[in-house]
This record gives sequence, C-alpha cells and structure tokens, in this order.
Amino acid sequence: MKKSLIIFLLILFCLSFISAAIPNPEEVLGFDPNDISIDSEDAKNVAQDYLEDEWDKILENKGFGKIVLFIGDFLKYLNPVFKVILGVEYSLSWMFFLSLGAWIYVFLMVFYAVKAIFASSEIVNFGVGVFVSILLAQFKLFSKFIELISPLLKDNLRIVIAIVVVSFILYWYVYLMERFEKYTKKTIKKEAEEQKEMKEKLKEK
Repeated sequence: MKKSLIIFLLILFCLSFISAAIPNPEEVLGFDPNDISIDSEDAKNVAQDYLEDEWDKILENKGFGKIVLFIGDFLKYLNPVFKVILGVEYSLSWMFFLSLGAWIYVFLMVFYAVKAIFASSEIVNFGVGVFVSILLAQFKLFSKFIELISPLLKDNLRIVIAIVVVSFILYWYVYLMERFEKYTKKTIKKEAEEQKEMKEKLKEK
C-alpha cells in the first residue's frame, strides 16, 4: 500500500500542474461566475461550457492536446460512473481533478484508519474506504467543500501549495496509522496468548 500512496502523491502533483494549466473563469470571461446572483447555477454552467470550448480550441492546435482531448472524450462516456463514484461528471477543470483528489484522499484516510484500529484484511479496508468515499460523494460533500474553499484558491499557485500541504499531512497520517496498526496487532496477539494460557490452566484443573 506504500507504493499506492507514493503513486497517489505523484498523481496529486501531476494534477496540480494540470490545474495550473487550466485557466480560471475570471481570466477568460473577465469576471468571476461565482459572483453571479441571478440564476447563478445556470450562469455557472454556461460559463463552464464556454471555458471547456475555449480550452478545446487551445488543445486542438497542439499534438499532445489532441491526445488529451481524445482521452477526455472517452472519459465523458464514463460520466454515469463518475457521477456515482465521485458525485461529479468528468470535465477538464480543476473542480473535477480536485474532487477526484479529495475522493482518493478520504479513501486513503479511511483505509489506513480501519487497518490501524481493527487490523483487518486489505479487502475489508478497501471495501470500507470505497463505501465511505462513495457515500460522501453522493451527498456532494466533496464538490461542496471545494466550492466552499474556492475563494481561497483563486490562483493556481495557491492550488499547488494546498495540494503539497495536503500531501505532506497525508504522508505523516499514514506513518502514524502504520505505527498504531503495529500496536493493535501486538495487543491482539497478547490477548490471544493470554486467552490461550487461561484455557490451558482451566484444562489442567
């Protein structure tokens, strides 16, 4: 699982650079769509569609961009899956990538917490982690949290710094959970040995 954590951290750094390449709405529109008060949801959707169209035009002029668009078109077919698992549909935007990062982050937090407390199998830890993450996504907690902190992440540098800080916290969280897991296993082993000794004494009597 340590390898998975390293891969996750690398993905976060990659996402931070992807986010840095995606223009902010106010940079393209000349205003922040979050400031719109009348029919704000529809207006935000229009702004998002406009940004995606402009971003597609930019990518179409580059070789690597065409590959990104091809992958993006394929991922859009998986929108029903993303909607269930992440609570948001795929789009080439920092909202989607940060939602994905938050989902994986919560999954790892739950995975290691269950593993440390109950010393359970990898399958159980994985299942609980996925269940909790999907449950939170269905209540749209990831997207709502990102919308809540979005005023603090108005420039790409802040997004990158936030991702680095979160990655650092996750690394030490996993380290502490692994130490706690060792303690849990020792406690379970000790209790099992004590119960075995007690049974042997009862048999002798």
